[in-house]
Amino acid sequence: TVEQMSVDVATFLQWAGDPHMEQRKSTGLQVLGFLLILSVLLLSGLALGSLMAWSIARSVTAPVHEAVKAAEVIASGDLSHSVSSQRGDELGDLLRTIGRMQDSLRTLVGQVRTSTDSIGTASVEIATGNHDLSVRTEQTASNLQQAASSMEQLNGTVKQSADSARQANQLAASAAEVA
Repeated sequence: TVEQMSVDVATFLQWAGDPHMEQRKSTGLQVLGFLLILSVLLLSGLALGSLMAWSIARSVTAPVHEAVKAAEVIASGDLSHSVSSQRGDELGDLLRTIGRMQDSLRTLVGQVRTSTDSIGTASVEIATGNHDLSVRTEQTASNLQQAASSMEQLNGTVKQSADSARQANQLAASAAEVA
């Protein structure tokens, strides 16, 4: 207030009458210049640091995003896209490993398909063989029935021959008695 203003005015008058005032002004300007340069350097450092942070974040997130996309494509069952990387860091290793995993899955699926085709072919061959065996079994059963029928006929003929031989034997015995 008023007392404070009178103290400030007295301080100013004392300072204004000071013989070293020019030197103090020069020093004040130097300090001001130093602070200005320091502020510019600080702002430049912050801008450069932000740019570097963005660049580093982008160099990490881009390959991770690529790896996630590759894994999602593989998880959906699509093994036709190739996954590779020219990067020499850990993220490049991750992408190359995903690519090798995809190649292994592609090979495995191919082997399963080949095995499935082989099983299908073998199943058809077995079914054909079973049908052939069934036909031959029916034919053999028919042949056995014919053989059994022929045996019955032969048995009947043998009985008739035996009966005829017995009658002939009786007739011969009767003729021998008469004679």
